[in-house]
Amino acid sequence: MERKPLKKRSGSKKSGTKKKGDVEIDMKDEFYASVSDSAGKLVEHYGECTANLVKIGEMEKLGLVAGGLALIRNKLWFFNEIVEPTPDRPFLTLYREACNLLEAISEQITKYYSANIATVILQDCTSQDWEDPKPFFEGERISYCIQMWAFFMESTRMQMFSSLPPTMSQMIIKQILNDSLSILVHRYSNIRPTAARIGQYKGDILCILLRCKELLPSLSTSISELKEPNQDQAILASIHQKCNLLLQCLIMVVCPVQTLQENSGKKGSLQSPESNWQAVMQPHVYSTYKASDYGHVYLTARLISDSPAPQWHLIIQLCNLQE
Repeated sequence: MERKPLKKRSGSKKSGTKKKGDVEIDMKDEFYASVSDSAGKLVEHYGECTANLVKIGEMEKLGLVAGGLALIRNKLWFFNEIVEPTPDRPFLTLYREACNLLEAISEQITKYYSANIATVILQDCTSQDWEDPKPFFEGERISYCIQMWAFFMESTRMQMFSSLPPTMSQMIIKQILNDSLSILVHRYSNIRPTAARIGQYKGDILCILLRCKELLPSLSTSISELKEPNQDQAILASIHQKCNLLLQCLIMVVCPVQTLQENSGKKGSLQSPESNWQAVMQPHVYSTYKASDYGHVYLTARLISDSPAPQWHLIIQLCNLQE
């Protein structure tokens, strides 16, 4: 689609013009025309690249396309809001086109990785035979698919953080994690393992919870969001809910009945509102704490180190914490 260069503005200032013979050229209009023409061609080119990659099935390369397109989008926003902050922003249409294309690419990436987990990573007949009276690998290892899921989530996180904008990469990882947890919760809540497979069942769920615990600091922006996300963070809240369900499945299947009866209704039990899967997995960090104790310092440092972009407000908070 050909784009017409922007028309020259009337009444240009003398300081913004130059003379070339008898022809007067407006430098600002030249700038607008060149940016509009080049950005339009790039957006169109990235659109064609996206369509070709989807057509041939090279979905892994969409991240590279999205990274370049995000840079164009950010530059257009800069020119609109900083260089020329006027009501008639010269690149508003191009900016919206870049945003729409980037959103479509993000949706395609999310669907591809979620489908890959559901149809390839989590499919394993050998390790998922829960009616087998014999232990899996003599009870010395977890399921193949859970181990590969943990590796896949970490490699995907590193790939997204290195090629995509911070907010976009976090949203994609959160959606992929939430979709995969839906499958895992459905699977492990309906499993009735034999006595020989109890150890494998316990190891699988513990691996899932530990992987989620390690991923969440890179997907959160504050300690409150990391521990108890509100209704505005619907995906994070869903992840926490599914992790709590997995913990309850683990307790109901593995815990002895007598111990379960004795602790039912007590503080920190399944019925208690203070029950939290993170506190069970790492109690010295996620339990109740004051502003200056080890848990607060540790979580703040994890949010800073695992974030895909600098968190300056958290860095200031960490430096101002009491010793």
